[in-house]
Amino acid sequence: MGLFDKLFRKSLVPPSPAGAEGDFVVDLAKVVPRIKGVFGNATPDPIPHQNPESEHLQMTFADSPIYETFATDLGVFYAVDMGDRYVMLQNRHLSETITREKLHEAALHNLAKEVGERTELSGDPTNLVMLTNGGNFEAAMLLADWLWENVTPLFKDEICVAVPARDLLFIAGKNNLVGRDSLRAIVRKFFDEQETQGLLVRHIYTREGNRWVVVETA
Repeated sequence: MGLFDKLFRKSLVPPSPAGAEGDFVVDLAKVVPRIKGVFGNATPDPIPHQNPESEHLQMTFADSPIYETFATDLGVFYAVDMGDRYVMLQNRHLSETITREKLHEAALHNLAKEVGERTELSGDPTNLVMLTNGGNFEAAMLLADWLWENVTPLFKDEICVAVPARDLLFIAGKNNLVGRDSLRAIVRKFFDEQETQGLLVRHIYTREGNRWVVVETA
């Protein structure tokens, strides 16, 4: 089974074939980041799937999504906000004017504009804190360096995070035994509930510089 076969078992909106939305003009002002699980043979997808036929999706390079792995089993993909849906960008959309670097820069800029005033923290830094900003970009906040520069001091500790689903982000102190137990419990809860949509990973990450590194898997 190939990498892209696994990626699109949990796709938000699969890429369109050439000649459909696959050929639309990319508006950088509408590009946003989307976080998805990226799995391979060494680290298989932890979510059971009921439809084996969905595992045989084949794609050409042009039709494959543009993405970068930024943490173990997590990748940042790029989509255009169409108002009523997000359309994933494919390699066919890249050009001299639409480069990976420009997509990433635009996506982070648009993310900050989209959620900057709506991002809220709830909970207790001595235990567990939940970040919310509307239900679409919680996991994507792992990319927002400006956020973590302001959040980390609240914990008086290094931090750990869990993103069990794309609309869920929980934070605890790395050396806080109560907080770490809470992170494990909440990851297991969401993975055990079959109704949870957009599941990502069981990993708990810590921040080293501007990178996210796995410290354990719940």
